[in-house]
Amino acid sequence: MKNSQNSCPSSRSYFGLMALAFLAPSAWAGDWIVDDDGGPGVDFSDIQSAIQVAAPGDTILVRAGSYGPFVIDAKAITLT
Repeated sequence: MKNSQNSCPSSRSYFGLMALAFLAPSAWAGDWIVDDDGGPGVDFSDIQSAIQVAAPGDTILVRAGSYGPFVIDAKAITLT
């Protein structure tokens, strides 16, 4: 007699892989903090430096301040 709990292991594997593929991009996305005053927890003091290291899906959080010009060249990032 076949055990009904193990009747579809391939479907469980399929759904597990689909869930991993769906969640993977967000797992690697990072946040970068920009503050022209620097300080603890700040990654950059200018926006352009943060843009240069940001990967697709990353978010650059810019705190209030005075910043020079910057260019975003076809990168899939969020600047807030």
